[in-house]
Amino acid sequence: MDALAAASPTPNMEAVLHSRDLLDVVFAYQDGWYKEQLELIVSLQLRGLDHLVRSAQEQPMPSIDVVAAILEPWIAAHGLPAVRRAMRDMANLGCMLFLYCAYRNDAALLASLHKTTLLSPFDQRRLVHAAATHGAIDVMAFLSTHAYEGFSADTMDVAAGAGHLHVVQYLAKHRSDGCTTRAMDQAIFHGHTDINEWLYAHRTEGCSHSGLLFAAKRGNDRLVRRLVSDGRMRLLGSEIIHAARYGHLDLVTFLAASTSACHLQRAQDAAMFMGHTAVAQFLTTRLAVH
Repeated sequence: MDALAAASPTPNMEAVLHSRDLLDVVFAYQDGWYKEQLELIVSLQLRGLDHLVRSAQEQPMPSIDVVAAILEPWIAAHGLPAVRRAMRDMANLGCMLFLYCAYRNDAALLASLHKTTLLSPFDQRRLVHAAATHGAIDVMAFLSTHAYEGFSADTMDVAAGAGHLHVVQYLAKHRSDGCTTRAMDQAIFHGHTDINEWLYAHRTEGCSHSGLLFAAKRGNDRLVRRLVSDGRMRLLGSEIIHAARYGHLDLVTFLAASTSACHLQRAQDAAMFMGHTAVAQFLTTRLAVH
């Protein structure tokens, strides 16, 4: 009798067993997923991304732009507890949540994820690269402070090419990884004049000859003159051809003084072909007295 009495449920036990909240949780988890996770899975499946939930070992990771469009409203609706459960339960979605932090420059969410999840070295490198690509300065600072792997000269190169001067300046001040000539090359190619100017004034790597050609194509007269005049770059002759092809008369005039007759002729041909009459006429005159 005593044993039966001991086994009888107490009022507190009955209250728990009859709890509507507990019943909702039990029913919500019957398929092995929480309710908000099922919602996320459906959204991913509609875009062909359900492999993120289970395994992506033989699947390429999708563009973060695509995933962010799904995650942003989901995170807003369900909050941090749901994010943590997703990190625990949904295989490769975890890395995408970290990359989402870089995409949105959300250092607060990153700090929370950092407490519970350790990324692989490979995924840490992806995260650093994503922060540089998207100009996520707060995330970049967090990653540097917490010694994430992936920082290298390529980090500043990527930030420069993407046009994020504030990230370039942060890396130069707080990191010792430096950059390569690709930083200025990519900044020139994409037309980031402010970054070109800053790199020229504060770094010594300079650009490659490809960068000089990009500058000639864009008609970046100031940069070409500076690079050539201070001896950082040596003219090879092809620069004037690119400048002429794109109709940059002022730059052609400057380059003509240091160009052989062979390259002057090719530049004239390019200008004529592209219909830059003023450039072609100048080069004709120059060739006549060369």
